[in-house]
Amino acid sequence: MTKITKVIIIFSFFSVFIALSMAEIPKPVVKNKVHSRKIDINYLALLNKKIKDTLYTTTKSYIVIDLNTQQAAVIMRSGERFNFPVSTGTAALPRGVNTSPGVFAVFVKNPVAVSSEFHCNLYYWMQFNYGIGLHGLDGTGYYVFLGKQPSSHGCVRTANEDIKIAFSMVELGAPVLVTNGDNSAIAISFVDENDPYIYKPTAAEAPAIFKKRLQMLYDGQLNELFARKIVIDNTNMGMGGTPIGDISRLPDAKSLLYKDKIETEDYAWEKIVKVPGIEEIDTVATADSVRVPKDSTSKTAAK
Repeated sequence: MTKITKVIIIFSFFSVFIALSMAEIPKPVVKNKVHSRKIDINYLALLNKKIKDTLYTTTKSYIVIDLNTQQAAVIMRSGERFNFPVSTGTAALPRGVNTSPGVFAVFVKNPVAVSSEFHCNLYYWMQFNYGIGLHGLDGTGYYVFLGKQPSSHGCVRTANEDIKIAFSMVELGAPVLVTNGDNSAIAISFVDENDPYIYKPTAAEAPAIFKKRLQMLYDGQLNELFARKIVIDNTNMGMGGTPIGDISRLPDAKSLLYKDKIETEDYAWEKIVKVPGIEEIDTVATADSVRVPKDSTSKTAAK
């Protein structure tokens, strides 16, 4: 190997070394860590449900009646539920009227009342809408209609065995929610008497409050709506009760996610759930809501 060749090889080696030392070595790319959170699937399932107003009771139970299914239930504060079939009113009968949906309260309880119009005994009578109430009758011939179709002149007929149990579970003032399926803009729930957020309106102011709350619900003014827990009973509902509102105008529960003024998840969660149905919601009152019938005794015009 000649000296010239050796010089060329050495020169080439140093050239490569210098080139490598001057080259910019790429730094490894550090990817940002992807953070994820657990999503409660049960919570997501509630987002498409309608937000309802919740009216509260301090009694031990309340009654729900579904005119579509002809089924009723006593809901207990303890969590127990007593279901039983019924047969409601129909205008197809002479002197008959359809049982009206609405939110009412039990005004009269009597183990045996007498229908002044139809001259029959009404067993375990629980009156909630003027002359309308739950009751049993003599005999069992009407049992064939229970849970199947309306057959009364306006009242809510039940089996004597069932109404006896329901009668023992319900106290005066207990709310009665009458619906046509899931069409109610109102839900009923329990509240303690010492709850700092409860407010019990008088019979005179209740209709205006119900009407205002319904409009707030339709308008999505949920913060003011949920600020107070309105307590209802037989002293402020009025014998004619109050309508159940228009469920088609209610916002979805997911709208709560866009309300900046709802401060805590617990607050929003409580309202979604109770507006059980959430589960947690408002009603329109009529002039009849504060009328007191001339005869508030156990006698009734419908059976």
